[in-house]
Amino acid sequence: MENTFYIVVADDDLDDQYLIKQAVLETGINHHITFLSNGLQLMDLLLKKGEYSETDQRQPDLIFLDLNMPLLDGYGALTQIRSNLIFKDLPIYVLSTSRFEYDNNRSKQLGANDFFTKPTRLPELKDLVKNICLRTVEALDKLKN
Repeated sequence: MENTFYIVVADDDLDDQYLIKQAVLETGINHHITFLSNGLQLMDLLLKKGEYSETDQRQPDLIFLDLNMPLLDGYGALTQIRSNLIFKDLPIYVLSTSRFEYDNNRSKQLGANDFFTKPTRLPELKDLVKNICLRTVEALDKLKN
């Protein structure tokens, strides 16, 4: 799994999870995806706590984060992630249904690499996810070389 691009999707909408999965499949990147439905699961996975305490999974290469999730929303998760130096360089892209500039600005202030309103059309969502994945893989390859 060392050469596998590891993506975590924290989004409680099963349709969006499916669409993101389809977009990643179309990139042709050798990948593994973990889907989570709330920010608490995301934090447990990153910190290897709770149901993830026995995992030997490495740190993700990329996180897609929704803002509106139960138990711990995207803002709370983003705040906790960026408060831990271990995760300071972890690419986090917020994909939200929100079109409010406030959500865009706040996400970036809390440390998101970028914020995108989820496109309503499937081809546009796929293109967005594919572009983010391919750019991240390219950046990781540059760091390794």
